[in-house]
Amino acid sequence: MLTTILFFTSCKKTQPDSDAVIWNARKIAIQNKVKTDIANLKVLLPYTISRAVNGNISLDNQKINEYFSINSSSLNKVSTVIKPKNTNDIIANIKAKQLSSTTPIVGEPGDPVDEEDPYEVLTSVGYRNNYRIATENYTDLNSYIFTLNAISQDIINTALLTVDEKVMMYTEIEFLKQFATDLETNPDYWITMYAPIEYRNQTSFIKNSSLMSIGNIDLTGKTIMAGAKPNQGCKIDTRSVLIGGVVSGFWAAVGAAKVGALAGTVTVPGIGTVTGAVSGFMAGFASGFTVGVVTGVVGSLLYTCGR
Repeated sequence: MLTTILFFTSCKKTQPDSDAVIWNARKIAIQNKVKTDIANLKVLLPYTISRAVNGNISLDNQKINEYFSINSSSLNKVSTVIKPKNTNDIIANIKAKQLSSTTPIVGEPGDPVDEEDPYEVLTSVGYRNNYRIATENYTDLNSYIFTLNAISQDIINTALLTVDEKVMMYTEIEFLKQFATDLETNPDYWITMYAPIEYRNQTSFIKNSSLMSIGNIDLTGKTIMAGAKPNQGCKIDTRSVLIGGVVSGFWAAVGAAKVGALAGTVTVPGIGTVTGAVSGFMAGFASGFTVGVVTGVVGSLLYTCGR
């Protein structure tokens, strides 16, 4: 009898420990994969944008879809962000954002997607609703990361979700965390890439001149760097960008899952295998999220630079 009790006690103790070890490996694998994806995408992004003479910027998502092995041409879209012509355009854009923060900011994927808004459907309840609320209430990076980490741990610990669902949601949260971190800590990359040319950092030189601030110091023959030209008001609204990323991510995810973007099974080291529509959903989310983030960044810079 005592042996039986000890046996069951041992089983109860070993199972959670085993799950914890497995999920520690999965978390690291997912984090590393997202990190690699973002690094590769940042190299790829310059080849996905084009600038019109009037300042508008177009983004072609075909190369991004190809990176995530999404081969359906029906999901390839070109979206254009229009540069505001005047102050009235800016005011109208701000009012539109205030009225609705959940309208997809890129072209709708089309036939493969339900008429219902996937963002509203998928994030209306449950764990996705938790990180949706955290994103819509974004104030600063540290508190945001802390909140998302807590939500991630709840997702991993619950018995209400399948392993596939946990992998999907953990991956979605990793994209949010790592893109948020990059936007906040490395804004120069995004500004250099997408800001209107006239507002990018420039360095000017003054030769054989004198400056009142340094009195009668002889500057003959000297070259003085006047310093980097400020980005003249260029700002990235991380909160809006992340919301746009999630909205666009779910539209693309549902579309990719519907058309069977990835067939069979996909094995990710440390994570395991996901099948059929699940693999398409994950690839679609990653692609759509990236497009949403880029479109949001472009919009932020077109509406803030020089103002």
